[in-house]
Amino acid sequence: MFDNRKVSQERVIGISFVDILIQALFVLLVALLVGYMDPTERSALVVKGAFGGVGKDLCAKLNKDSLEACREYIKDREFGIKNPTQAGYGAIGEDICQSFGASTPEECDKVIDRQLAPLRPCLNPVSEFVLQETVSFSVKSPSEIVFLGFSKAFIAKLSDSKQAATLSRVIELEQSKGTTYTPREVELTFDFIRETNCFHSVIAGRPGPFSDGDLREALGVMRKLRQPVK
Repeated sequence: MFDNRKVSQERVIGISFVDILIQALFVLLVALLVGYMDPTERSALVVKGAFGGVGKDLCAKLNKDSLEACREYIKDREFGIKNPTQAGYGAIGEDICQSFGASTPEECDKVIDRQLAPLRPCLNPVSEFVLQETVSFSVKSPSEIVFLGFSKAFIAKLSDSKQAATLSRVIELEQSKGTTYTPREVELTFDFIRETNCFHSVIAGRPGPFSDGDLREALGVMRKLRQPVK
């Protein structure tokens, strides 16, 4: 009778060890299946993550605070998203960088800055449809353009970004508000506001009875001041 109990205990212990061994092997197998990734796939994910950073930075530059708003804004433009169903900023970053022929995130960042310049205002807009002006003029006649002044937002931007030379020039010109310039003088005097990675909002009132043809040169100068430096 005692021998039977001993045999039963040995069987129970033996079964317990087998169960533990099976469970350990199962856990190890799951860990291998979940944790293992082909080196090529892992490398691809790293690249996707890096380009995802490009995508997120792009959306921030476009003043879009959500992925959906950013995707909607750029999908119909020349660098639109080819894979709109993919989730995350990675799809945006990868697609746009590929469309620009950029092979690295760093190279892509530089290309994006150039491509976005005509689309990105230098001053944060008041809303999606309202820009903050940089400078304003009044086009009185084909040869008379009155300088009305720079905006407080532009002066604050220069002060915050510590652009001392540009700020000094702006403050100096502010002292001459009301001065009348010719179109050529406006171009020579105010061309310094143009930047490479964004455009400025230039307001030009037209109080006189002149047509676009009459003001062709003056309006051309206004357009040029709005354009980024190439």
